[in-house]
Parts: sequence; C-alpha cells; structure tokens
Amino acid sequence: MYKISILPADLFARVGGIEEGFALLERCGIEGIQFALGQLFMPYRDITKGAPSLMDQPLPELLTAMAPYREAARRHHIAFTQVHAPYPCWIRGEEATNRRMVEVIGKSIAVTGFLDSPYCVIHPAFSNENTKRHPPEEEWALNREFYGGFIPALKEYHVMALLENMFCRDFEGGRVAAACADPYEAALWVDRLNDIAGEECFGFCLDVGHMNLARQNPERALYVLGSRVKALHMHDNDGHLDQHRTPFTGTVDWELFLDTLKAIGYQGDLNFEAHHGVSDYPVALTEAAIRMQAEVGRYFKKRIME
Repeated sequence: MYKISILPADLFARVGGIEEGFALLERCGIEGIQFALGQLFMPYRDITKGAPSLMDQPLPELLTAMAPYREAARRHHIAFTQVHAPYPCWIRGEEATNRRMVEVIGKSIAVTGFLDSPYCVIHPAFSNENTKRHPPEEEWALNREFYGGFIPALKEYHVMALLENMFCRDFEGGRVAAACADPYEAALWVDRLNDIAGEECFGFCLDVGHMNLARQNPERALYVLGSRVKALHMHDNDGHLDQHRTPFTGTVDWELFLDTLKAIGYQGDLNFEAHHGVSDYPVALTEAAIRMQAEVGRYFKKRIME
C-alpha cells in the first residue's frame, strides 16, 4: 500500500544499464515502478508505422527478454506496481494494426503476471481526434468487445486490467475529454466488464495529468469511481500540453487531490508518471531528480496517512 513508484522511461539508458537503474532507484528510496512496455520496447511511432518490435516476438522469447528486469528488481527490492501495455491499442480504420495490438496486449498481460505485478494498464479503443469519435453506445460496444477478449488471459495470469481516462485533440490544438474520462461512464464500463467476466478482472487507473488537460475535476472522479481506482498516474502540466512534470511544477491542486485520496480510502500505489521531471535534466542530475520525486512521494504518503 502507498508504494512510491515512478515511470523510469529512459532511466536505464541514462545510467548505463538495467542493474545500474534499479540500484539507483533503491538508493533514492523508490519502492516500485510503472513498467511501460511501450516506452521501452514498442513506441507509439513504431505502432503507427508498422515497425517491428520485441513485443511481436513469441511469448517465450519475450519473457526471456523480461527476465533481467525481473531479477534486477528483486535484487534491489523494487516492485512492479503496474505494467503499461503499448499504445495506441486501436486506430480507426487500421484493421491490421488493431489485430496486431490485440496480440501485443495479450502478451502484455502475460508479462504482467511474469513480473508479479497485479495490474496491466490498457488504454481504451477510441479516436484521438474529437471530430472522429464514436457515439457513446458505439464506443462502449467497441470496448466491450476489445476488453472482453482479454478476460481469459486476465484470469489465466491473475492480472487485473485497468482502464484509463483519456483526452483527444480538438480544434486549434485544444485537448478535450475522451474515452473513460467521464467518471460515471468509466464506472459503468468497469462494472459491466466485471459482470461479463463474472469476477473482478477490471479496475481503473486515474491519470491526473489527463484530467488537468481536459479541464476536469480529479477529486470528483475519485469520489465517483471510489474503490474501482486501483492505481494512479500522477503528473503535472500547464493545462495545455501533456508535459509529465513532477507534481507542484504545474497547475494541478495536489493538496486537494491528496485530501480526496485520503477521504475515499485509496489503497494503491503512488505512481509518478512524471518522466520529464527526470529526462529534461542533464544526465548528471538524474539521481537528484529521482530523489526529488521520492521526497514528493514520501510527502504524499504522509499526507494520506496522517
């Protein structure tokens, strides 16, 4: 409960390797990581351009590639508090890509189990342009089929899939709420999917930065979603760009957010998806930047538990 977790992003490359990266995390007081399969092995541009990826390999080969991360994490007492599947998971009109991503996400669930992580964050299927979005019932039908197809794998690997609130582009570069951003709709989707599964196979990951971009109220979302919220993506921004900054360097009201986490009895990780709060600094300041996020995490933990 309340493990201080970060998104390492390019950390392993910055410090010279997997072992060195996990050693630095332990030294800084980080307790867990969000293991982002997309950032590490299958970036957004590779999906949209159809480029080959490690995630396309057969599952045994993929798990062999994951083993060094698992073993180094164990040596340095770092938990995989959540695994993030590559994205975009679905692109309108790109059927070959969509079939590929169904295979990739199925393997992402298996990787999540292999890493002893309880949660795999899987973005919903949606259009990233507001003018091309489906009507609500069509969007739900699309995602019912999309997420429902992963139920056997979730049960086999004892993993819970977490939906995430999204934003999309509007006119003149604006950002507006997209799939799962309405907390009432998101709660309904989670409940319906669990009814289909016959057990709790689905939960929610609340992305605070996404809500700030879409001018939404994360505190109200927490009250509506309640115990469905199993994990967090905490990062800051200026309200215009998805900057993934360290908390207190943007426009999010973090004190109110912490009060609400305490009020709803949140029990999950304290994950900072604030990788630009590290990567924007010179390599020589990597450890200092991560120590700062660890300090923010300790402050968050104290505020929630006091």
